[in-house]
Amino acid sequence: MLKETGNSARPRTPRAYDPVPALKALGHPLRFSLFELLADGEKCVCDLVEAMDASQPLVSHHLSVLKKARLIRDRHDATWVYYSVDLKNWKEFQGAMGSVQPSPAISVPCPTEGGL
Repeated sequence: MLKETGNSARPRTPRAYDPVPALKALGHPLRFSLFELLADGEKCVCDLVEAMDASQPLVSHHLSVLKKARLIRDRHDATWVYYSVDLKNWKEFQGAMGSVQPSPAISVPCPTEGGL
């Protein structure tokens, strides 16, 4: 896989953890709010529904997306389901994002400018 940088391309370092699904999941305002609530500790779905002032099916759908992105995990207790942040995967996400070091902005003219 190549990473474009200006007029050159260099190989992108392969990662054991892919942060893209987590970034996509957190890109939705309701999912981001749910994740913020869960960052304070484990919560029952019923508490999340009340806090978000949203329907149970809608909250459950967004929790499912966060779970598929490996940001949260669930725990079943009789008829109740509790969600919490998956700390192991959250640390992997933070590590992957921490390894991104933006380069200083460089003005590079577009090769198609003025040539149309």
